[in-house]
Parts: sequence; structure tokens; C-alpha cells
Amino acid sequence: MPLDLPCSVIINLLRSWEDDMATPTHVQRGTLPRGVYQNLDGLKDDLLGRNGFLGRQTHLYRHGDPCEYRPAADPQTRSALQRQLSPTDATDPSGTPIRLAHNESCQLWLSRRAAAMPFYRRNLDGDEAVFVHRGQGVFETEFGPIPFEPGDVVVIPKSVTHRLVPDGADNVFLITETTEELVVPDYGLIGHYTPVDPSMIFIPEPEVLPSTEPEYEVRLKHGGDHASIGYDHNPCDVAGWRGDYFPWKYNIRDFKTLNADAAHILPSARTLLATPSMDVLLAVFGPHRAPMVPGVEKTPPSHRNADYDEVLFSHDGQAFGNPMPTGVLMHVPQGLHHGVPEAEKQRIREEYPAELLLDSVAVAIDCRARFVLDEAFVRAFEELTSGESASGDNPVATLLNGESR
Repeated sequence: MPLDLPCSVIINLLRSWEDDMATPTHVQRGTLPRGVYQNLDGLKDDLLGRNGFLGRQTHLYRHGDPCEYRPAADPQTRSALQRQLSPTDATDPSGTPIRLAHNESCQLWLSRRAAAMPFYRRNLDGDEAVFVHRGQGVFETEFGPIPFEPGDVVVIPKSVTHRLVPDGADNVFLITETTEELVVPDYGLIGHYTPVDPSMIFIPEPEVLPSTEPEYEVRLKHGGDHASIGYDHNPCDVAGWRGDYFPWKYNIRDFKTLNADAAHILPSARTLLATPSMDVLLAVFGPHRAPMVPGVEKTPPSHRNADYDEVLFSHDGQAFGNPMPTGVLMHVPQGLHHGVPEAEKQRIREEYPAELLLDSVAVAIDCRARFVLDEAFVRAFEELTSGESASGDNPVATLLNGESR
């Protein structure tokens, strides 16, 4: 670099060089298939990426299956069944959900509330996205009622007063709580109605609920603790509201899953909710068509997420002719391989050479900070694997043959 250039020019050149180093040119080395996701000829595709599939990434083509490893004591992939978990709200109307995992930006809870809350609640710690796995009923909110059914994602923003009133006793809810607000991300060039159709978002109408009790408790969650305040009138007494901060819901059946005939669409394209920092992502996996161009792999590659812990909750459906195990929670720490076992991939290559619809439904929560698993989750995993050797395989593809409901 010539030393007689103005200092400002040298600084700009250095910044440009740093930018180039941050985004290096795509490089290819060694024995490769013609394109990604296709014609592997016995090699195993291993995707390694940064920033949750949104940053730099490389496909490594291996001879051995990267998911076939002897696991460490920690970190390791762990799974649990929702029916193994016993939150106190399953038997006590004044009870609470059970926490499964946590870090500084996100907490995961499971609720099996069998009766209406005898109180209202207000979460002062953050937003909540409530995924309805089983059950029907209504969220009473100060903005108006939000009816719910299986497949709904109900978003309760921070500090909104609400009460959960199920129709019956058989209910299962997975709750994602975030310190940042949860928003629908910008999908850029895809357009206004894909993958989220805004006309299908449910926004409540105000409804003044009658005051029939001498006192109404509002339970406040703050700093992980609870306190209560009391009103002598029903707190859901709003006659009207205007603004852009409110609870709402979206059913995952209305999520327009993107398809490509010659490649896999990565999970980041299935994001329904995200925090502004992108530290927490909630994605949905709904029915979609597998790639159908001859030679293209119908299953996603084995992969390891270098920057995000992943939690998958299976909801319903089938995949490649097998029932989808439902109500399975799987946690994969960042940096560990996971994917469809190689024997299952070979079966799919042989049995499904043509078009195939994947009628499987699941939700995934990806978090940049490492999850600390709570005792209830770890205990359920140990009970599930008692007497068996752990495996690096994806348990959603192999566990219980769909009998976990």
C-alpha cells in the first residue's frame, strides 16, 4: 500500500479489506457432487454453518456417517416425552407450568393446565409464545378473548393481563418466554403473503367481562418470582383500544412452507417469530413437498449448528411413510451433529424416487445462548434411556414409532 495516500483513504481501504475477509469467496476443493443436496454417490453430506444457517457455511462430503458417534456425558443430545413431565397446573388450578430449559434470553416451559386459572397473570419478565399441542379453550385478555385450538401459536406480549380458560382437562402447551419482544421477521423479497399470510393472523376484539367476584387477583411474574395485586373489578374491562402492541395468534397450518424441487429450504426460511437481535428464533415445520428432481436428496443433510442450541417439539403427522412421534422434545446443543440416520436415508432413496409429501408438523426454538436443561428435562431423558446406550441419531426419526402421544 503506497505510504503517500491520505490517511482517510488508507482507513477506507483497510475497512474494505476487512469486509472482504469477513465474506470470503466460495471455495471448492476435492471430490464433490455436481451441486449441493444431490448425486452424493455414497458420500455423506455434512453441513457446518454459522449464525443459524444465515451466515457462512460449508458442505463437507464424508465417507462415514457424522451422526454415528459415541456421545460424551456432556454436551449431548437429549430427548423427553411431554407425558413424562408433570407441571403442577395439571392437578392444581393454582399451579404453574414446569420449566424445561433456560438461559439469559429465553426460557422454555411446559403446561398441562386442566382447569381455568383462578387468577389473571401478567409476565413482567418478557414475551410469551404459547404453542398449543393439545386442547381447546380461550385466552381471556384485556384486549379481548383469543380462542385456541391445536396448532395455534398465541403471542402474549410482555405485561399483557390474561387468563387461560381451557374447555377440558386434556391440554398441552409449550411456552417460549423471551426477554426481548417476539416479532414476525422481515421476509424480504418473498412477498407479503409468504410464508406468513397477515390476513390469517387473529387479533382480538375488545370484550368487557362482567365483574361478578368481590376481588380479582392478578399474579405478576417478575425476576423469576411471583407477587399478586388485587382489583375489585374484572381487569378485562377494556371497551376499546388502538395501537400496534397487542396479543395475537397464528395457526401453523396457515404457514406457507417454501418448497424447492432441486434443493432443501433451510430451517431459517421457516421462522415464524424472532427477537430483533435474532438471538431466539421460533420456526414451524409443516406439510411440504420433498425435492423431486432425480438425484436430489429428499432428506436434509446431517448438520451441526455452530452458534445456536436447537430444541424441536414434534406435534403430528408422518414422514416418509412413518408416523411422526408426537409430543417429543429434543434438545441438540450447538456444535453436535444431528440428522436422519444413514440407513433411513437409503430406505427413502429406494422407496421414494418420485414426488413425496411430508405431512409432518413440528416447532423448533433456536437460541444463540446455550440452554441449561432443568432437572425435570434431564430426569425424563434419563428415565427414557435407562438401560440403553445413548445415540447420536435423531430420536424424532427413530423413537417409539409414533407411540409417544
